[in-house]
Amino acid sequence: MPAQEQEHVPVRIPPQDQREPGTLWTEQVGGCLLICSADEPTEGPAALAAALPWEPDGHVVLVATAIRDERLWQHLRVVVASLVEQGSARVRLVASLTKAALARLQSIADTFAVEVIAPSGPMVMLPGGMCFVASEAGWHCLRPQMEPLPLGPRYPRPDWDSGTDLTGVASATVSVQSVPAGLLLRPAGNAPVAADDLAYAVPPDPARLSLLLGRLGDIPLALDKIADVVALLPTQLRSSLRLVPYGREAFLPARLLAREFDVDVLACAGLPVRARDGSEQVVVPADAEQAAHRPVVRALRFPAGGAGPEVVDHLVPTGWLQPRAEGGYRLSEQFAVLIVPAGLAVLSDKAAGNEAVVEALDRVPAHGGETAVLLGEPGQLVVNQVWILLSRLLTQLRPHTGGALRVCCLGLLDAASRAASAAIAQAHGIAFDVIDVPVLVAEPRLHHEHVIVAARPDSESTTQGTPVHQPEPVDSEPVGSPDPAATPDPAGQAPADPPSVAPQVVARPAAPPRPLPTMSTTSPTSPTATPVRPSTAEPPEPVVVEPLADRHSTPAERAAFARAAGAHYETASARVRAVMAVTPALRARDAEATKDDCVAVAIHLADEASDGFGLDRVAAKLRGSDDSLPDGYLACLMSGTRRLPSYRGAAFLGSDPQARVDAYAEGMSLLEPGFLTGSANADVAFDAPVEYAVWCTHAYRPGQLAPAPLPTEVLLPAGTWFRVVGLRPGRVLLRQVTVRAEPDPVTALDDTDLRVADALSHLLDAKDQLDDLVRPSAAHRSRCRIGLSPDGARYRTR
Repeated sequence: MPAQEQEHVPVRIPPQDQREPGTLWTEQVGGCLLICSADEPTEGPAALAAALPWEPDGHVVLVATAIRDERLWQHLRVVVASLVEQGSARVRLVASLTKAALARLQSIADTFAVEVIAPSGPMVMLPGGMCFVASEAGWHCLRPQMEPLPLGPRYPRPDWDSGTDLTGVASATVSVQSVPAGLLLRPAGNAPVAADDLAYAVPPDPARLSLLLGRLGDIPLALDKIADVVALLPTQLRSSLRLVPYGREAFLPARLLAREFDVDVLACAGLPVRARDGSEQVVVPADAEQAAHRPVVRALRFPAGGAGPEVVDHLVPTGWLQPRAEGGYRLSEQFAVLIVPAGLAVLSDKAAGNEAVVEALDRVPAHGGETAVLLGEPGQLVVNQVWILLSRLLTQLRPHTGGALRVCCLGLLDAASRAASAAIAQAHGIAFDVIDVPVLVAEPRLHHEHVIVAARPDSESTTQGTPVHQPEPVDSEPVGSPDPAATPDPAGQAPADPPSVAPQVVARPAAPPRPLPTMSTTSPTSPTATPVRPSTAEPPEPVVVEPLADRHSTPAERAAFARAAGAHYETASARVRAVMAVTPALRARDAEATKDDCVAVAIHLADEASDGFGLDRVAAKLRGSDDSLPDGYLACLMSGTRRLPSYRGAAFLGSDPQARVDAYAEGMSLLEPGFLTGSANADVAFDAPVEYAVWCTHAYRPGQLAPAPLPTEVLLPAGTWFRVVGLRPGRVLLRQVTVRAEPDPVTALDDTDLRVADALSHLLDAKDQLDDLVRPSAAHRSRCRIGLSPDGARYRTR
């Protein structure tokens, strides 16, 4: 008899006044039987019983007592006997039991010829009625005169759950733990989370296996490690995934997996949890330094092959914005608000109906840790009427999102608009990115072991009066990227060293923007430049170097470094503490270790050559010299670099006096053992024979740590790999890459290389139009041949 048709079960229920302490009785709550004792409260268990789903062709029995002795087993036999008499073929027992208890239940199944479904470990009940067993044992189906049948940790099971143990997909670098929604992926070495962790509060998707990425406070999982786990999943599970961010954002991995595995991926912007009223919310968790954030765009779907993404769930601004018949919402009679993957777009009503503009807005990359408000349309002046509307919108958004807002201006700004934008950013306490000439390029493709994803305009670069936007051809975190031993730059928080915005545009005309870069079939060259031919001489034998370990510094290394640095430590420490006071990203966790590591970076940028801390001495040591350095210095320097806010975009560096462009060849792979410093601004002139233009994918902003702070300073970590993507007279164009294994010395350029070369050439062409260039501070610039030894030899690892 189906459970839905059952009204009463003939089980003896003693009257209230006859219930003696220690005795058990059974009550029916909805479709569930509740076993209670007179010594324990029943209000909570009754609410749980009412939430449990029905059992087809059977009954659900919830044991709401801590009694586990013979009294419980005798009572269970009576209850099961009564249910069998009523025609029940299956009994689901909801109780936290042990493996030993399964033998008693098997005896009951054998005696009454009924299936008994029961757990054999501690149990967690989720909203919606699922019961999860937080142990390896899981649920079992005990059949008469047969061996127990394992059912997995979840019951009732979602459609994707076949009951197979999936924790075997763990590797040497990734630990995997079963949680109600699916699997929790964390760097190897972390202990399993307890049942009261937020990971257990994420409800499962009925149709998709969920992968929870990391945990708050963990070192973020690298993309290649996530991909390695997905590759080990059964094909049926891999074909439809849901990524849930817990320690790292999920949109970037989702794009990667959709392309690399040709699968459909749903990516959440935060943790989907149920509120007390039963509604589901998406929250980006945060530590004590930051407030939790509720993003406007809650989930994106990345179709198989990497097309899209498309918004599948978002905050509905009911009550403060009216819907438009054409889609989106109406901000005023002349302005509209559209929901786009990055967040919200504020533009004129006419532009909102322009398919080309909407398509461009859809391609602005999304970041789950923040809600972006895109303002204006590319190439068009932002009208003054929009600023008061934008301020109202931000005021209305904050109570719903909890903060973490960023305005990204895609239109052009005049002097008055720049002043208005600065006032709004200050009034609302948000970041305001100004991109004067936005360049949106074709979706990149996957090449070999590298996965390239769409760009994020991180910042604006300005010249001495003429804004020069850095076009973003790729925003990559390739497969193989290392785990940054750093506190990530919190989403929605302004970088520690934002480039200043020029207050006004000077009279001289700026270089006209070039067309958008396209997929080239030949190497990009300057319209007026002659090709640079690499030298045909036999290259010298590579120099073997030992790469600097990319890891956290140890307490012993930090203590040794502090002793060796002496007075330099005290001077730099005061500067670091002042920077940390205004930079929450550096205080997020382990503040004392972060301070020591950042002191190493500050001393490095100070170029204290007299006591062995100079840039040249560090570079020589990492390039294979026998010079000694202060104890713990290099370990703290690398660890401190990884703790800095990240930077993605173009950087410009000078060379040593003996560098030659013809020592390089297009397609050459180069390992640079040392640290490199450069400028994010193109308007610098180098007293060097070679200028390097580098497209950075995982560089860092040292910001105010230097004695003479340069807001546009860029620091690249030791052991970085580059590819030569173009050669011009006096210039070498490089792309920062990450590799799994040492690559071939020279390979053909791929489409991504060509797009990067196009973008860097665009910046260099704009630079050539400038009348005045800024001389960089020599103390903060690298003076070497990137990737080559003094005699022109490449570096390789042991």
